[in-house]
Amino acid sequence: MHRNRAFFKKTRKGKILRVVSDHYLRDDIGCGSLAGKPVSNDNLVQLAQESVMKRFLVLDTNVVLNQMDLLENPSPALSCVIVLQTVMEEARHNNLSLFRRLKHLLKDDSRVFVFFANEHHCETFPEEIKGESPNDRNDRAIRIATSWFSEQLGDSIAVVLLTNDRGNLSLAQDAKISAMTIHAYVESVRGQYPDLAELLAPEESSAAGDPTQRTGGQRVLLFEEHKPMSELTAGIRQGRYFQGALRAERSSSNRCYVVAQGMQDKERIAVYIRGAQCINRAVDGDIVAFELLPEAEWCSQGGEMGIPDNRPTENLVPEPTAQPAIEEIEKTKKLEGAETRRPCGRVVGIIRRNWREKQYCGSLRVEGDRAVASGKGQSTSALFMPVDRKIPWVRIQTRQRDVLSTKRILVAMDSWPAWCKYPLGHYVKTLGEKGAKATETEVILLEHEIPHESFSGKVLACLPPDDWAITPENSEGRKDLRHLPVLSIDPPGCKDIDDALHARPLENGNLEVGVHIADVTHFVEAGSALDQEASSRSTSTYLVERRLDMLPGMLTETLCSLKPNVDRFAFSVIWEMTPAGVIVDVDFCKSIIHSVAGLTYNEAQLMLDDPNIQDVKAESVRRLNDLAKIFRKRRLDSGALTLASPEVRFVLDSESQNPTDVQMYALTETNALVEEFMLLANITVGKKILRCVPTLFSNAFTLTATLLFNKRRWV
Repeated sequence: MHRNRAFFKKTRKGKILRVVSDHYLRDDIGCGSLAGKPVSNDNLVQLAQESVMKRFLVLDTNVVLNQMDLLENPSPALSCVIVLQTVMEEARHNNLSLFRRLKHLLKDDSRVFVFFANEHHCETFPEEIKGESPNDRNDRAIRIATSWFSEQLGDSIAVVLLTNDRGNLSLAQDAKISAMTIHAYVESVRGQYPDLAELLAPEESSAAGDPTQRTGGQRVLLFEEHKPMSELTAGIRQGRYFQGALRAERSSSNRCYVVAQGMQDKERIAVYIRGAQCINRAVDGDIVAFELLPEAEWCSQGGEMGIPDNRPTENLVPEPTAQPAIEEIEKTKKLEGAETRRPCGRVVGIIRRNWREKQYCGSLRVEGDRAVASGKGQSTSALFMPVDRKIPWVRIQTRQRDVLSTKRILVAMDSWPAWCKYPLGHYVKTLGEKGAKATETEVILLEHEIPHESFSGKVLACLPPDDWAITPENSEGRKDLRHLPVLSIDPPGCKDIDDALHARPLENGNLEVGVHIADVTHFVEAGSALDQEASSRSTSTYLVERRLDMLPGMLTETLCSLKPNVDRFAFSVIWEMTPAGVIVDVDFCKSIIHSVAGLTYNEAQLMLDDPNIQDVKAESVRRLNDLAKIFRKRRLDSGALTLASPEVRFVLDSESQNPTDVQMYALTETNALVEEFMLLANITVGKKILRCVPTLFSNAFTLTATLLFNKRRWV
């Protein structure tokens, strides 16, 4: 079946266009798909009968947008869920990060989240009604699909629509469709699953337990209402308002600034936003619209206006250094005629909220706060203090206030009504006891958004079998370099050895020098789950007592580690050069190497310092060091910029693995040796790419000129 879908679209220039698209309907879609596999109504009935609740839940868009933390909880009460195409499209339009999380739930084999393309099924597609708004049309589509599933599954399996839209709920009940709010549903299963109530985001129409002042039964507005988007857009176009990302200074959520363009030609100007009233419920990272305050209200250079941050310092990471001036951080210009004063502004609206998807770490405020009963069950209101000072306190509802008072917890922000002193949020999970090493490490990783979860089954399934070995079949096309005296030089205890070197004399008096890099790509197929996970992690992260690998340990510590006395796959760059460091020829290849030694920096340094050590390894290290000195001098004479920062190492207790001392890491000649040849390899490969793929560096020369100019200014 074929339908034409028509709608009107307003262009940026104000023209109205009528857009017509073809829409095809089918009758062979079935009842949707589960983890990518089609399912029938019999399959759904069986899944529901095997579940604890014996029902299917159909989600409205508002539930997806506001209750994702609840939906991600693997509770039996949320075991059988239907996600409609209408809801997916609305979620994608409203919040892309939540849309991705919903897609992840649909792909999760351990959850029963069924996707149904209701917009393409001939029996669930809502025919157009003249004058109906897009929101009402989508609500009707959700009700039609819910009713259709009720008919398909029969009386033995209940189908319940979960919606927090009062209008949609009322229309569904009038149509004899089983429907309730998500809060009512959680309340109905509270006896069996009490923990679900903790994950509920507050209802938009209320914030139970928030101790706001009331006058005549009405809440008193503590902040100015945000202006509608239409007024913000018009104000920005007319130059009355400006927009930019709100940034809080690291010491307080009440001291913020916005870097705006367009105020003075196209220069970037820092506008200070000070105090809760001027910040007007914006949070660090939000895209805001703001207006300039009268010049008489601007703050002087070095002066401050606004509210100090009085939160307890025990909850926070101490600040080691003073924050530099905003103009220095952001490289902004000053407004003409305001050399002695800083422009200040006031937020008038939120263009886009950028609240953290991974939630916020912190703990509950106990001293000075009073428990306020919410009137729902035994929940009480409590204040949550994020460890990040840039984030304001958050009011949450919880039934375990006393238990959580000594814990680090995760909290998500949901809304910030104008009548609330603090934003409203909900509890997500407990991290552990405050002050415990494991808990505080978890807090650091979460706050810096460093992936640290265990590798999933899909990722581990991409690994080769445990008995994998190099064979003539899987090494076809590789150059055999196992006869070369290859060795590695790394810190003591290094397990992920990713580079190795060699140097040997040639018959013509020149030297053959090689850099060999572990060939990880042989085991990581492009686009695979393993490749995507590595891309997400980006790098290995080193903590005081452990390392978070970018790839599973089977690769980093075994198959891709260039350990001594085993054959390994590598990428090799091999030069022929004179003893004076003049490069005669270079070759690039995929190779097989066999390292003869895994040296520490100190062991390699001992070979340099003690002339009595005479073997192949010592001779190779000495040749490499002589050449490294030549290359280093040549680079510095050519104007290379040396950036060096002191490195430290932690001394750990042998039993508890707690750090007992911090020591400066002593650098040796062999550190510079390895560094020099890694630089040489990168430079050589870069030149090769430039010759073969010149378009890759089409803008490199302009960038290089700019960097060189800036370098002269720094020097």
